[in-house]
Amino acid sequence: LVALKSIIMYVVCTTEVGSLASVGGEAVRRCCEYVRSFNETTSRLVLGAGAMRTAGLKSITARHLGLSSRVIAACLAVAAMVQEATQGYIPKSQEAMVEDQLGRIKSDLKQHQLQLLAKIRAVMLERLDSHRYAWESMRWTSETELRKEEVPSRSMVSLIKETSVLHRILMSLLPPKEMSELFTQIGETYGSRLDETFGKVASRDPEARWIRARLAADINFLHLKLRGMEALGTMNSGAAMALIDQVKEKYGTIAIPKEPQPPDTDSSQSEAS
Repeated sequence: LVALKSIIMYVVCTTEVGSLASVGGEAVRRCCEYVRSFNETTSRLVLGAGAMRTAGLKSITARHLGLSSRVIAACLAVAAMVQEATQGYIPKSQEAMVEDQLGRIKSDLKQHQLQLLAKIRAVMLERLDSHRYAWESMRWTSETELRKEEVPSRSMVSLIKETSVLHRILMSLLPPKEMSELFTQIGETYGSRLDETFGKVASRDPEARWIRARLAADINFLHLKLRGMEALGTMNSGAAMALIDQVKEKYGTIAIPKEPQPPDTDSSQSEAS
């Protein structure tokens, strides 16, 4: 609110006396510098984890990243309003400079916002890799040992729990379009990396039914839970789940060998006679 009040004062200065005193361009320039300083400080505290030192935070969480993204989005909206509100109040000789300053600050803010969303995605993919490596290290070649593991696998349950927490937090912060785009990227990466991991495990013993049964149990559990998240289900066009759907199609069922057919009694008697 303090930042917004300062920006409003710069805009009022521009609209009230900008063209008369030829200070309109300078007022907008200082407004841009103020927003740029705020943007750089936010980036340093959140993306640079400076808040862990200055504010005593133990970690930078998804909530911090999501809130920062919304603050930067608000700054983008304010920058656009400043540009619109000051049109016609800037001396002709300063218009090009003002346009350049506003263009740069909007570009910086947009880049910062993209970095925040990329950081959220990177955090979740790090957790995905941690869980899939743990899952891959189970005793897949020993049916006795594998049967001792929980069903669904502990790694898959933990992955779903963490994804669900992230989804719940961000649903209250991000607008639907950003939420859908973010989880589409997360879903696509989940699908491609899990396909790779499931393929490695399945290739260890393609004929082992206990392996196929565990693969089916885990991918069906994962698919069901992810599909139930709004950003991956009803909010999304289907692109987010497309690769996960393919993994489910490949590993979600157990191939049942055909039962041997009993011999034809009539044919056997005919041949004997």
